[in-house]
Amino acid sequence: MSVHDTILGHLVGWGLSRRYEDAATEGLAFLLQRHPQVRERLVTLLRAAQPGLPGDLRFATQELFAAGRPDMCGRHGDAVRVLVESKFWAALTDNQPVGYLGKLAEEPAPTLLLFIVPERRRVYLWRELQERLKAAGIGHHSVGDDLVEISGRDPSQRLQITSWSALLKALAGGPDDDARANLEQLAGVCRIADDSEARPLVREELTDPQVPARMMQYVDIVRGVVDRGCPEVFRSAGGRNSFYWYATGEKIQFAWDNAPGAWLGVDLVRWRRYANGPLWLHFDWQWGQARVVRDRLEVWAAAQGRALCDTDEGVMLHLDLLVEREQAVVIDDVIAQLRTIGALLRGAVTPPAPGDAKP
Repeated sequence: MSVHDTILGHLVGWGLSRRYEDAATEGLAFLLQRHPQVRERLVTLLRAAQPGLPGDLRFATQELFAAGRPDMCGRHGDAVRVLVESKFWAALTDNQPVGYLGKLAEEPAPTLLLFIVPERRRVYLWRELQERLKAAGIGHHSVGDDLVEISGRDPSQRLQITSWSALLKALAGGPDDDARANLEQLAGVCRIADDSEARPLVREELTDPQVPARMMQYVDIVRGVVDRGCPEVFRSAGGRNSFYWYATGEKIQFAWDNAPGAWLGVDLVRWRRYANGPLWLHFDWQWGQARVVRDRLEVWAAAQGRALCDTDEGVMLHLDLLVEREQAVVIDDVIAQLRTIGALLRGAVTPPAPGDAKP
């Protein structure tokens, strides 16, 4: 199971993968309505950004105005004092932020427009928001790193950006187990959304030579394992090949009669999903004898904390990589793991009982 999963995050990703922002907004609204202490913490956070806000704000979602449909409104009586826009990786709409600021400017009291975004998007979306203010001729001046005040408007009107992680941290705390559980469910939705959407490219990643160098190193480790080999455990089975468009590796054959074969390589999809490393073994249903593999490795994988997951084509097992060691030592360790896996598949060793300490 991925460390990013909660059951709600899984269900949203399964059935509503294009509606993460709606799901997160409605989840936040549910928390504010059900848990008064969470609403109080949010109001405290908003008043820190805009001290002129009242303490008895009420929140509602998806209200339609001429300026658009902001994700959440904070009202004091009938007056709209706060607009909240929940973002993951969707682009800004034409009304953001200028149209929303225009709506708030109708109120004769201090107001706040808040954007909530993934931490990785915060800096450059903040830059884009300020560029839109400048293009619309709306003067503003900094009040904090992520907070500006619109110049020349009285009463005060402010625009702020924060991250989902910072918001959830601010809302957490207190003795209410029910509130903590619901906050974790919302955090799960946010993490799944953050992992699932197409993110804008980051210049630093495009120009950092360490990124491709590291990817090449992972592939070189796979090639080093197969080239060095271990004849009594496995041998190469057909040369270098690409398994999927998002994975590259080589086929190996375990070294006893009627032994399963496997693909050994770097799988980006499983790496992102399970967040435990790039190297994987794949056993297909026929040549790889995936059902036998699962039966013989399941207990061991659980005791080791290894991901052992089903795919449409078979079963995949994560392989560990040593850190802060020479590459030759890393290759030797992967071969040692294959030796253990081979012995388990052959029935030469008994897997540990569940709960046993890792070796």
